[in-house]
Amino acid sequence: MVTVSNGNGNGNGYDGKTDHEVIVELEKETAQQANQIAELMSRFNNSESERLELVKQQNQSTIVKLIFAGVVGLLASTLAISVVSWHTESKNLTEKSLTDLYSLIERISLVLTGILSTSIAAAFKARETTNGGS
Repeated sequence: MVTVSNGNGNGNGYDGKTDHEVIVELEKETAQQANQIAELMSRFNNSESERLELVKQQNQSTIVKLIFAGVVGLLASTLAISVVSWHTESKNLTEKSLTDLYSLIERISLVLTGILSTSIAAAFKARETTNGGS
């Protein structure tokens, strides 16, 4: 058996140990380092998946904000068109057709508002499903 000595005596932990003891100790250190690396990789993968989930939620939040702004805009335009059509008196044919045009635009705005409202409901339901599933 050969004993290991580095000659300067300040010690690396292997002074006075046999080759076999040094190899066993190095294997233990290697196993510990492999476990630490596996743990770090697991933590990295978890943090990466959390980051991706956060980006997904931020994008969903942005979409919901845009849809909400669209609904508010359509409701405001519908209100404005309604007010204008109420104050327009139909004395002759052109004003009558103008009133009909305002009514048509108002109905189209209401339909678009309904479509956007449905989109917002679907987006919230998708967010709840995503949050509930994780």
